[in-house]
Amino acid sequence: MKLFRLLFITLLASITISSCTVEVGSVSLVEGNKYETTYVKYVTTGGGQTTTNEFSTKEELTRNFLYGTMEFKAGGIYWADDKEAGTWVENGAYVTITEDGETIEAKIEGDVIKMDIVLNSGSLTSNLEMHYTKI
Repeated sequence: MKLFRLLFITLLASITISSCTVEVGSVSLVEGNKYETTYVKYVTTGGGQTTTNEFSTKEELTRNFLYGTMEFKAGGIYWADDKEAGTWVENGAYVTITEDGETIEAKIEGDVIKMDIVLNSGSLTSNLEMHYTKI
């Protein structure tokens, strides 16, 4: 009888422990969260010259038209600056954002989303590093 009771308690404990397991892949890191621009660095190369600019305050970002917000709504709806702007899909530590036919993949690092964007305009190339921090 003692053996049966010990087996029953062990079985009950294992059921309780396994019912509390959370699948990491099923928990969204961004859904329902809103982020704001907190850092932008861009390096522009062209005509034999390279220019680097960095902005890290809300005032600098706003003055240079770089401040914005983004929000990841349920159902994969992406909002930019408080307006519906596109879609999003999360894959592990990355989120892919599609807006106006353009797709950007960003890395999720805790409360920060980091984007690296390359823009080409004629003979100029700009590499942007943008950080958005959870509000």
